[in-house]
Amino acid sequence: MRQIVLLTLLTFAQSSIAQEPPAAHVRNFDRVNDHVFRGGEPSLVGLQELGAMGVKLDIDLRESSEGTELEKNAAAKLGIKYVNIPFPPLSSPGQERIQRALSLLLNNESETVFVHCRRGKDRTGTVIACYRIQHDHWDNQKALAEAKQHGMSFAERSMKAYILHFTPVSILASAGASGQQ
Repeated sequence: MRQIVLLTLLTFAQSSIAQEPPAAHVRNFDRVNDHVFRGGEPSLVGLQELGAMGVKLDIDLRESSEGTELEKNAAAKLGIKYVNIPFPPLSSPGQERIQRALSLLLNNESETVFVHCRRGKDRTGTVIACYRIQHDHWDNQKALAEAKQHGMSFAERSMKAYILHFTPVSILASAGASGQQ
């Protein structure tokens, strides 16, 4: 009997290890909930993986100098709506950018959304933390702790302060939900 249990556990462990994550070509990929994924800049293969997972909206937080045009074109070919909300690194994102990102997340709950920056840690962590506070009613400390778990840099003092002082905002259905760049 012990051998059967051991063999079953070993087989299960091997099959779990052998499986790749659903978006193996997206750095720091994770599921936030049933309709929101987060991560770093997807490769072209990663973007295809996201499309296969049902992603319909790609929210890119990188600045245009970080290669956003290539992703925009690739997303269009895959039928994924692409929206760029450039967040400068190492600074507070500001209410307008956060409100636009949250509006897209909250007003597109019938679609699967992917939010990312280059590494999927700092800018993405800030947006997702604010989303957790706004949508999931998390307290600010818990939201910041999750951002740190996903690799938010110690140097991102402005973003951390923004998360700690963020209060839920009134999101209008039309504000930022148009998908325009």
